[in-house]
Amino acid sequence: AGATARGATAAAGLVAKRATADAKGGDGLLPAPPPDSSLSQPVAPPPPYLLQRRTDGGSLEESWRSSETLPSRGSAALSVSRLMPLRRVTLADSLAELSVVLASSPPTAARRTGRCALLLGRLVAVTAAAAAFVALLLWAAAHDPLAADWAERHARLRGVNFGGWLVAERWLVGPPTVPGVFEPSSSWAQDDEHDASLARRGSGTTEAVSAFRDVFITRADFAAAAALGLNSVRIPFGWWIAAPTDAAAEPYVRGRGLGYLDDAVLWAEEEGLTVVLDLHGAPGSQNGEQTSGLEYPDWDPSHFDADAAVWTVETVAARFSNRSCIVAFELLNEPRLGTTALLEYYRRGSEAVRRHMPPERVAVVINLYFFQHMATQAWASFDWRMPARRHPNLVYDLHTYTCFLERGRGNDASLPLWLYTGPLVELYAALLSITVRPAFAGEWSLCLPWYGAAAATFRAMNPPEQRALRTGFASRQADALTRGDRLGGHFWTWKAPHEDDKDSWDFAEIVRRGFIGRGEWAV
Repeated sequence: AGATARGATAAAGLVAKRATADAKGGDGLLPAPPPDSSLSQPVAPPPPYLLQRRTDGGSLEESWRSSETLPSRGSAALSVSRLMPLRRVTLADSLAELSVVLASSPPTAARRTGRCALLLGRLVAVTAAAAAFVALLLWAAAHDPLAADWAERHARLRGVNFGGWLVAERWLVGPPTVPGVFEPSSSWAQDDEHDASLARRGSGTTEAVSAFRDVFITRADFAAAAALGLNSVRIPFGWWIAAPTDAAAEPYVRGRGLGYLDDAVLWAEEEGLTVVLDLHGAPGSQNGEQTSGLEYPDWDPSHFDADAAVWTVETVAARFSNRSCIVAFELLNEPRLGTTALLEYYRRGSEAVRRHMPPERVAVVINLYFFQHMATQAWASFDWRMPARRHPNLVYDLHTYTCFLERGRGNDASLPLWLYTGPLVELYAALLSITVRPAFAGEWSLCLPWYGAAAATFRAMNPPEQRALRTGFASRQADALTRGDRLGGHFWTWKAPHEDDKDSWDFAEIVRRGFIGRGEWAV
């Protein structure tokens, strides 16, 4: 009872002491801090617009002063609210206020440091919030559930290209090894299908082009690809294949036209292979290179005929709309067009495909061409400006050729051979993992640099060393392109008749020679 009484008496005294202290403005438990005369020193006023934006009616200087004395009255939360009143804080505001602090003459170095730290913290917070918001917007625009589902269904894409068949490339199917599109007596001045077709029309021998297409790729090739464990084929074709008449295809030779694709789709279905259709040669050319069927030194992007290209895409999509083996349609191969022109074409091309092929089954593919442009085009443009809500099931194709990196320098190229066959393989393959939407390697090969220091190193090796290097190069690529969630892709190409190309480009021969082990690029 006595302890209780003494406690009550002490409590009553404490309450009385607190009331007296509150009346005096102190806290009663600790001595009030001595007055700080330095607060009376002049401080440079902030810009007028900052004073107008405050919500507590006080100036920035008054807010600083009151916030410095508030902690002694026991309310840290109140101090923070007075220092940063509830108002919209912009990046410009934070920078302006920071400049005021730095230009002023605050009372002490400690206070100056504290003020700068608080404003810098606010600046960092605003910047981080803005960056996070932009990242969230990009993710929301590019988050593509149908593309993610497509990637799960085709998580082990082990395919090959049937290149040179419906777009003839002289280096691949030219004379004297391959009779057909190119006349046997023609020179390298005739190095694309455009010039070869003109020559055939001039000599009245266009039937040779059709004969070549009938035998270069047959059902036996589809069966052989399936027997090696492949599960997909990418079929490059030129716009002239879809032309409605022979006259509309001129100067190209149409032959059986879409009948070639009819055969390919049927054979793929029978062999259990999926198909990626690839518009490899567009009207007017998308790059002015022989790979498009038209090599033109004076080519520029204005030659590309977007209207005719969209018509071609829609014609092919309509014809094969109900064929289940077709899982993707690539709108353009290796374009050299400006981003604005590409965006407009890709939007129209995507819509053309979607009028006939559902996004639940067929992906629309955009080829990210040129290593140095991949990031700009993939994330700054396509992900943001082609949102998934309007362009569902959009995926990317990257061509991971390391051999072309320094070809423009010719014999002055200085990068060592080990860089092409090792670190660059990992770097190029890593790009498949950093796009928001799924990506696969539509083309890769065992080609090594044929120029510069790397080529000299390879020529200096003996045959066993060369074989070991090429085998390791193949294994590293096959592993890197399929590691983790990377989808894989399509080797370029299935058949390369010239002997000099077989170790680099001819998949069937590469497997037979043991550079790629059976099952190493297979399901």
